Amino acid sequence: RVPPPTVTAVAPRQSLKTEAMVKIRFTRLGRIRSPFYRIIAIDSRKRRDGAPLEELGWYDPIKKQSNLNAPAIKAWLGEGAQPPGTVGGR
Repeated sequence: RVPPPTVTAVAPRQSLKTEAMVKIRFTRLGRIRSPFYRIIAIDSRKRRDGAPLEELGWYDPIKKQSNLNAPAIKAWLGEGAQPPGTVGGR
């Protein structure tokens, strides 16, 4: 006889809060010498190309074009997200 499977209790994963230092940063896409960037909200402990919390827009430095989701960016900044110098325009 096979014993019934045991059920182990797993604590639910807590959602990411703004206390975890959310940053607004670029993630690089495109080919060699043809950069294309997405502007994302991401946990500051994750790598540059890690999974974002939310995509906020894009920027094409070759064509000098951009598309920003201004309400979402203002919402993240209102919750304490920090834009680094490249995105913040310092």
